[in-house]
Amino acid sequence: MFRLPHILAFVAIFGVSAQFAAAQYYAPTAETQSQHSPVTLLPPEYDAVFPHTPNTFETQATAELTQPSQFVTPAGGVTGASPYGRSPAPVPPLAPPPERFSPPANGVTSMSADGTFLSARDLNASYTFISGQIGDFGLDTFDLQGAVFAKCFPKFSITPGFGVSWLEGPQQTDVPAQLYSARLQFAYRDQINRQVGYELAATPSLFSDFNNMSSDAFRLSGRAIAFIGFSLQFRIALGVVYLDRDDVPVLPAVGVIYIPNEWLRYELVFPRPRIIGRLGGTPGHEWWGYVAGEFGGGSWAVERASGADDTMSYRDYRLVLGLEKTWANGWKSQYELGYVFGRDIEYNSGIGDYSPDSSLMFRIAFSK
Repeated sequence: MFRLPHILAFVAIFGVSAQFAAAQYYAPTAETQSQHSPVTLLPPEYDAVFPHTPNTFETQATAELTQPSQFVTPAGGVTGASPYGRSPAPVPPLAPPPERFSPPANGVTSMSADGTFLSARDLNASYTFISGQIGDFGLDTFDLQGAVFAKCFPKFSITPGFGVSWLEGPQQTDVPAQLYSARLQFAYRDQINRQVGYELAATPSLFSDFNNMSSDAFRLSGRAIAFIGFSLQFRIALGVVYLDRDDVPVLPAVGVIYIPNEWLRYELVFPRPRIIGRLGGTPGHEWWGYVAGEFGGGSWAVERASGADDTMSYRDYRLVLGLEKTWANGWKSQYELGYVFGRDIEYNSGIGDYSPDSSLMFRIAFSK
């Protein structure tokens, strides 16, 4: 069975190799630089309602606080992106914000038997570690997901994802050794007019320790979000996210997005507000820094130590400091440190409920 040292070693090796490969293989050519210089990139794509990178225990569609969309992810949200070489500019008063849910020019494409082109985008691999002191509750999570688009239906996307969490401790209650999440999100984004847009999504999921495969393991989350633009710099998000969690079934998706200039963004959308600014860069890449808040956790069908079936819910709150490196070809790497507090473990049976101490979090992610 994988243990934390093995995972950390793997992440370190993968991170170094990915950085080197991206720097060497994906570096802009002289021709590219001449065509696009000076190179400027938009701020990293981000899910304000759901982290672009899965939360703690893949917050389940769970809090599916994670996934497509920049202001609402997992179940998603809306995100902005800019082709290499195009100077970042305030997002136009269209809602939702810049397309993140549309087949990009650099997407991986293939042709089906009937000639329809498919585009794969928003590929994301992440590793999250929340430390647990001796005898307390800690976990590390690996998550992988990617969106698929059909050329004939560019507003519609399908995003499969899978995550696994390794749990450590606590001594005060019994928890499974591993938790798993398998999900398939269906999302549709469109605009009513120049100022108003919306996003709808449904995500059937399986959240379990794979020992308890009862109906409690199946979750169906969803979201409905409207985006209203008032100017080039200001827009609001109004909606609701159904998490289908035992502890927190529904969350509002409410907030404002303010972009005073092309290097600073205030994405104050609950439950994942963020302030992000450009730190610097070169013609081939840029560095962005951000401070964010998160709501993490999820609900899983589990088998207790006694052999009885039960449902376990975990939730926490996080303050995060992050760095994101964005390459001109679309690759991104993220590095985050966070403080995790307000942690609770609850069982549907009410037996063994426990509140772990506050902790620290580390997250690394690679995406395109």
